[in-house]
Amino acid sequence: RSMKLERARVLVQDSLERHLYENAVFWADKAVSVSRGAAHDVFVLAQALFLGGHYRRAAQWLSSNGLIQSHLVCRYLAAKCHAQCAEWKRVIDLLDIPAVANADAELTRKELSDIGDTSLILSTAVDSAICYLRGTACQALEKRAYARKNYKEALRHDVFCYEAFNSLISHHLLTPQEAREFLDSLPFDEQCSDSEEGDSVKFLYYSQLDVKSQDFQERDVPALLEQSLDVAVVAMEQHYVNWDHDAAVQISKQILKQDPYHPQCLLLHIGCLVAQEETNDLFLLAHKLVDDCPQEAISWYAVGCYYLSCRKFDMARQFFSKATTIDPLFGEGWLAFGHAFAHEGEHDQAVAAYQTAARHMPGCHVPLLLIGQEYVQMDNILAEKFLKQALTIAPRDPDVLHELGVLKYQSGVYLKAEKYLTEAIGVVDQHTGMVAQLHWEALLNNYGHVCRKLGKFDEAIQSHKRALSLIPHNPSTHSALGFVYSLMGERMKAVEEYHKALELKREDSFTVQMLSNELELLADVDPLQGIELVAASSQEDDGSQGSTETVDDGFGQSETLSDIEID
Repeated sequence: RSMKLERARVLVQDSLERHLYENAVFWADKAVSVSRGAAHDVFVLAQALFLGGHYRRAAQWLSSNGLIQSHLVCRYLAAKCHAQCAEWKRVIDLLDIPAVANADAELTRKELSDIGDTSLILSTAVDSAICYLRGTACQALEKRAYARKNYKEALRHDVFCYEAFNSLISHHLLTPQEAREFLDSLPFDEQCSDSEEGDSVKFLYYSQLDVKSQDFQERDVPALLEQSLDVAVVAMEQHYVNWDHDAAVQISKQILKQDPYHPQCLLLHIGCLVAQEETNDLFLLAHKLVDDCPQEAISWYAVGCYYLSCRKFDMARQFFSKATTIDPLFGEGWLAFGHAFAHEGEHDQAVAAYQTAARHMPGCHVPLLLIGQEYVQMDNILAEKFLKQALTIAPRDPDVLHELGVLKYQSGVYLKAEKYLTEAIGVVDQHTGMVAQLHWEALLNNYGHVCRKLGKFDEAIQSHKRALSLIPHNPSTHSALGFVYSLMGERMKAVEEYHKALELKREDSFTVQMLSNELELLADVDPLQGIELVAASSQEDDGSQGSTETVDDGFGQSETLSDIEID
């Protein structure tokens, strides 16, 4: 009998190694029969059923044989089965059975001989796996505080539990500062075999956190990790958050050649294509993903981004809705859903979508920033509240500082506006990858407007010229520069700038007025009186309302950058 039992067990393991799960189930059933229901053989049968996708059968075998109460590893596998069936409350009930205490875990380890050689689950990382699974269930039930607690506990038990780290970071369950403090507290030195291994794990975690928090630090890539695709994705994301989409796409194309379905790379790559308005490439990619992976949320997200780029917003909303139905925790999908409403001026619906994203991404500032921007356009007093909340999470994000500066400008608080915009430009200047990107043209122009209001004409001219170096043919910038020259009394320079503006946009009434006024002044009309009359006329006509320019940040998180009009 013992030889037959050992032979059956060998057949089961051989089948599992060759991914012949039905074969494994067949021989595991025979092993259970020969061994008269030994715990080890029942567990292996349940494991084969689980790997073969028979989740309810696996859970039933464990339950009917009384192994859930007596063996921690069996309880964990049963909970995994219910998780695959999205029975999240049952998962928590199983994992929270009082017997799942440290004493029970120790008892289970003493019974290794009963269960057999299942080193993956019965290692000291079993507590980490249980905490991670409990966190996943809590997150699915929108109990985010408990999810965050369990993910952190999983990493404390096992610093190699990347899934727990990824859930914390990708779903933004921690703010960047909280995440950094938590990583600093993890026992890398105790759990890693040597300092080299510890340094590698720290690099992998901290490099991802640096990008998410936009706190870029020079970190040397360990030699053995230079070919890692995940390391390449981090480099790509750094280019992406710097708005250098060309460099990001070059990296993403190389990654997708090796792994066409790398989820994080796909998400960034789709964002880059949206930002670059590469609709043909978007169409081909979305078509491929829907054909190959129709069950994945990112496939329908790609389709939605294609229609968003084509400005078919109703169609875009349909596909973003499908993506968020497949994966309700898909924060980027909710953000894109909001963009599809925002593009058509449907502010209330956009805010609702952004608020859903904010609930799923409590440690991310982007949903709060977008809500604030929508409220700015609605002249809602809540705008400043949400923008300051975003600033609390990301105190050095130039887009948040920029938006607050615009809000203060429109409120007439010019010194505060100057403070925010100066900080924003300082952050941009610190990161050389950001400086030359077209995204910052509006920031430089708005800083010029604020300097003009404060009478700092030289700084205003310098800022507008920097904006022109990014986008040389923007008529608004030439008009703004001409207006500053008018206020300085440099009429010839003002006329030259107004002419350049009208060459690009002939129907601009403000520029036509200012040019006419300057020409009269050159004909010995009182310059100061003329300038004041024209400025007053423009103030009455335009007020201090901001126009907006919508761009996309690559995660499908488009940001609406207010561009202050000359007043």
